[in-house]
Amino acid sequence: MNYQLLIESYSFGTTLSNQEIELLNLELETQIMNMNISTDFGCFKSAPYHICKGLKLRKGTS
Repeated sequence: MNYQLLIESYSFGTTLSNQEIELLNLELETQIMNMNISTDFGCFKSAPYHICKGLKLRKGTS
């Protein structure tokens, strides 16, 4: 499952199913648990502009 595609779909107005929302929640929890490791290896990137805009996030949000 490509989590970025789910987020992009949502940012363009697509409604996510409960299963897709649960998958995103699990991915978020996993990312939070591994945040120290991810930061050390430079795994965080800024979200593309269209995702930040669609989700009403500050430009450059990870």
